[in-house]
Amino acid sequence: MSAIKKVVVIVLTALLLLTLVPQGILASSANYQTWYPRDTVSDLGPNIMYDGKNPVPVPSTDSMPLPGGISILWISDAVAESGYTFSEGHWEGKITFPDKPKNFDITEVTVQLGFYSGAIFTSLQSYAFRSADETPWGAAFSLPDTASLSIPSGAYFALRVINGSDIDLTVNIGGDHTWIRTPPDHSNYPVPELAALALFGLGIAGLVTFIFIRRKKPSLSAE
Repeated sequence: MSAIKKVVVIVLTALLLLTLVPQGILASSANYQTWYPRDTVSDLGPNIMYDGKNPVPVPSTDSMPLPGGISILWISDAVAESGYTFSEGHWEGKITFPDKPKNFDITEVTVQLGFYSGAIFTSLQSYAFRSADETPWGAAFSLPDTASLSIPSGAYFALRVINGSDIDLTVNIGGDHTWIRTPPDHSNYPVPELAALALFGLGIAGLVTFIFIRRKKPSLSAE
């Protein structure tokens, strides 16, 4: 095998191996993915939360009602067509209330992470606020020990906020007042990046071509 062919084989093999490395290993420590809930209603019924990597629509209103005993469900703006798994890690987020009702207890608010299949929401992780998390105008939440979250094929990553009290609330959805952020090694939901897929295809095509040439060469020499 000539030196040039050896180099080609090494490069193509490296490309293949690169695409097989888990995406979290290649991501930088600050490579988050953040969603911003809005009042846009999806075709499936729930409201939509938008990936911050793309332009986020301005909501038609700055807030949404969250009556006592009721929940709001937001689904991601993209479906996990081939499924997607967020590995265990530290999730963060924030829920902002424009006005704090009198005698309101923040511990009555629960946040759930899960997926929406088109008819049913399935909770995979739940967080109840503690009084220490409260600020005069909002409540931040942190889930440092979240287990891996697997979104099935054809489902949507989803966020549900439950008001377990009997007091009517209002959630501020304008700007970046309310958001949910992944652990620092995820930014490719709902599918691997197109660049990785292109590299994989290029590597496969190159190796197949090389093998074909290698097998074809003896017969050409015999003629």
